[in-house]
Amino acid sequence: MPNPVSFRYFKTSPDIIKLAVMLYVRFPLSLRNVEDLLHERGVDISYESVRYWRRRFGSQFASQIKKRRAGGMQSSNRKRHLGYIFNALARLSNSTATTSSSFLFLVFLALFLRKIRDLQQRCGADALHHLLYQR
Repeated sequence: MPNPVSFRYFKTSPDIIKLAVMLYVRFPLSLRNVEDLLHERGVDISYESVRYWRRRFGSQFASQIKKRRAGGMQSSNRKRHLGYIFNALARLSNSTATTSSSFLFLVFLALFLRKIRDLQQRCGADALHHLLYQR
């Protein structure tokens, strides 16, 4: 297992470092904009510090976020999600307010999702994910 992010030898709080890096990465802000935002909140840092922290910790923060996101979408959750979609489509197709074009769209969508569900049951969730999202 890779080492967790180490903030040893930094005078600045780890929360401030995380906030500065996330502001820079998540939003279309320049280094100086991040410096100004943090200065307005009473944190006095240089834009060079933000640049250094982003270079040092950015990839580690990104890998942690990816692990958290991937942990939330296990194969059982994906199967359950497809089940919810099928139930919603069944309710929509049975309602009287749908027009013919939206009904056709729902039918095609249901057929496509049924194919995905059948593939998922036949070859497993991981193999299906690889087939659908291969580059």
